[in-house]
Amino acid sequence: MSLSVLLQAQDADKIVREADRYRGFAGSFAQESEAIHYKNGEKESSQHLKVYIHNGEKSLVKFLGPGRDKGRIMLMTGNNIWLYIPGTRNPIRLTPQQQLLGQASNGDVARTNYSEDYMATILGKEDVDGLLCYHLELTAKQGGATYQKIEYYVALKSNRPVKALFFAKSGRLLKTGFFKNPRTFSGRVFMSELHLIDDLKKNEKTIIKVNSITREKLPDSHFHQKFLPRIR
Repeated sequence: MSLSVLLQAQDADKIVREADRYRGFAGSFAQESEAIHYKNGEKESSQHLKVYIHNGEKSLVKFLGPGRDKGRIMLMTGNNIWLYIPGTRNPIRLTPQQQLLGQASNGDVARTNYSEDYMATILGKEDVDGLLCYHLELTAKQGGATYQKIEYYVALKSNRPVKALFFAKSGRLLKTGFFKNPRTFSGRVFMSELHLIDDLKKNEKTIIKVNSITREKLPDSHFHQKFLPRIR
């Protein structure tokens, strides 16, 4: 690898790390969020979630509602996901790619950190809605990542995320995401909404809306598959 290529790779990774700061804290924290699915402009369904990120590596998602979803627990370690449903004996194995609600996948709510999961390359610079952005290509480091490839647009001046195109292993464009509504939580500015649009379903949209981000930390024991039935 030439020196110029190595330096560009380091620059690209730095941009993605800086953009991650707009999506969550480093280390351990918690965020309360809501995934809302719209069809023809009308709210069709929603899920209220509390997501605990553990040391930037593992995540635990508590389903706060509505209805039958309340009390469910989802654990993500690496690219492995388990879902525990109250009243059952054993957690169910899932994948990050599986649909959670509308256009939102399990990985969309359980992971806030692109720099850990993807290798970045700078493709150039591009205008997105009047904002000059780095145009990056993110390639999955492992086969089980939520997406095989992401085309990522990050604002030049602030390094905040603006837009993302999410691709399957086949190369097919799955959906487009827009990072919106910067808000201040715990003294820091975060992008509080991710709008997800499926290009094949123009009349549908899913919004992941973050309502709070706090420096909470759960014990290590909570982030193990066998412990899930004991979590309340």
